[in-house]
Amino acid sequence: MVASFQSGPTANPLFSKMESKHVDQILELAVRDSEREHEFRLKRSTHTLWMLGAILVAVLLLCWLLLGYGDTESLENVLTAVLAFASGAGLGYGTGRYKAGTSG
Repeated sequence: MVASFQSGPTANPLFSKMESKHVDQILELAVRDSEREHEFRLKRSTHTLWMLGAILVAVLLLCWLLLGYGDTESLENVLTAVLAFASGAGLGYGTGRYKAGTSG
């Protein structure tokens, strides 16, 4: 009679049917998921570094060509645009990381 008046969370009926092989399968799935996420993050960071490197090479090549032809006025415009883009991208990246609650 006391049991009918109890309140609070009740146990999932599937927990009583779980065996050790089910726990092993759950742990194996968790390990595989963790490995996939690690591989995804590694590929994403590698891709980002390659893209930033390509952009840096392109900007340096453009600046080198403009200096070679003595066109300093165009060089100032290009450097101003690159710095504005870089500062905006950095600010957006930092704000996104701050809102996501991650650091580093």
